[in-house]
Amino acid sequence: MTELKPCPFCGRAVKIIHVEPCGYNVVNFGDEYAVAIVHEERWGEECMIDSMGAYNQREESMMIDLWNRRSKE
Repeated sequence: MTELKPCPFCGRAVKIIHVEPCGYNVVNFGDEYAVAIVHEERWGEECMIDSMGAYNQREESMMIDLWNRRSKE
């Protein structure tokens, strides 16, 4: 698996987790899982992705590529 670059908003390490799918992709494509990018550790700091999340229902590899392009590094 390709390594994720740090969060472009706060610089902390992130990881991908599998979550329950929902919405359009479940109904129309029958997706059985979704992925989310979250911080590896929860600190007292707030970050933009803590509230909005970074979700994609189908393409984990595409999500990694898009995330890594957004990074400051």
